[in-house]
Amino acid sequence: MAICACGEPAKYLLCGRWFCEECMWKALDNPVPATLRRNVVFFDEENREIHAPVCSICHDRIADLVISETAFCPECSAAKKEFPDADEFNGSLDAAGKKNGLYKGASIIDFPDEYVCVDVETTGRSYSEDEIIEIAALHVKNGAVCDTFTSLVKPSCSHIPWTYAEIQERGYTSFFDVPYSVFRDLSNRRILPGEIVELTGITDDMLRDAPAIDEVIPKFWEFVGDHILVGHNAVFDVSFLCLACQTCGRLLKNDYVDTLRLARSLLPELSNHKLSSLAEHFNITNETAHRAESDALTTAKCLEAMKALVLQTTTVSEFRRDFSDPAWKPSARSLKKLYAQKRIRPSELAAPGTVDPSHPLCGKSIVFTGELHMPRADAAQMAADVGAVVKTDVSSKTDFLVVGRQDRALVGASGTSARERKAQKINDSGKGSIQILTEQDFLRLAGPRLEAGVL
Repeated sequence: MAICACGEPAKYLLCGRWFCEECMWKALDNPVPATLRRNVVFFDEENREIHAPVCSICHDRIADLVISETAFCPECSAAKKEFPDADEFNGSLDAAGKKNGLYKGASIIDFPDEYVCVDVETTGRSYSEDEIIEIAALHVKNGAVCDTFTSLVKPSCSHIPWTYAEIQERGYTSFFDVPYSVFRDLSNRRILPGEIVELTGITDDMLRDAPAIDEVIPKFWEFVGDHILVGHNAVFDVSFLCLACQTCGRLLKNDYVDTLRLARSLLPELSNHKLSSLAEHFNITNETAHRAESDALTTAKCLEAMKALVLQTTTVSEFRRDFSDPAWKPSARSLKKLYAQKRIRPSELAAPGTVDPSHPLCGKSIVFTGELHMPRADAAQMAADVGAVVKTDVSSKTDFLVVGRQDRALVGASGTSARERKAQKINDSGKGSIQILTEQDFLRLAGPRLEAGVL
């Protein structure tokens, strides 16, 4: 006889797990919101990149149905119909403090005597798509570190999309049939993007035996307690940590101090306010930059240095009362550097070999704008390889404009770049017919050149 995890006789089989009637009701009554589950990324049979949530109920299969914040795999969706009185997810997490899907505290202006300085290293910049690979937290009291928490973290999945061929090799005919444990198998897959390894010095081998996030977060959460958090560009670290805590069934709603905000107000003369620049200004040595514990220690020292600077002329309470965030915009130097990195020089693209004249991009004029997931030069080369003519600006002869993510600090409140506005004006005037594509539209159109693993 099958036994439920609670020890009672089981009579329901759901995604390979046996449930008694009471536990079955609980499983269907209290699903984890889809927004708190990490997605599985894969290429389908048509080479389309798919980001699918894991089922909110069984946590073991890819969901094909999302209702409100709850995601269902086909098997749990069928089971739900057999229990029609089970409630949908009722948002049992307290809505207070929820911002952009995260439950977190407020960014405050203060120089607390006691706090926990935090830093994380991650697989990328997006807290919703990327993962933590290292956490450090330093308990600081009266300027001295009195306790330390640090841990590497094994990501839940490789950050290279799975391909349909790979799941076929493992005996599955559909992504929906693959247990999540298979997607978590890192034994023969690259875990970290190369640029993260180069930046942090953290390697795949260092993470293979590291604890998973659900092992680390409870210890981190207990360590932090109700202390104020401190971080440099703290919204980045706090967002990752808040989502990780939510995924593990905890809320991290501690208020936090951002040393980047303080530095921009106190030190406007600096050309930039990166942690390395701040440390250099205060003659603070960061022994191992871009490692969590060393960065957290450097951040704490910078906070104490800025506190001393404030106390030379005023009190903390007066500084807090009079504080206002300075208007910020990128400097001419940083803009020049940014555009130099993004600029495509068509003359530097490798000439294509034999091309298929029937390819939808062959002979077409194409322009790129915004930030893509892949380097823009690689996207341009992909277009050139199938016979497209890559241009640097939009004109009435342009056939396609590929639009990536736009930085509102650069393009303004509209969120559209000058190239996109120009294309729309040309289309509206009837002088041209420019098709505006997303990055994923472009990748699908360039399908014959798409290789598994390209983001």
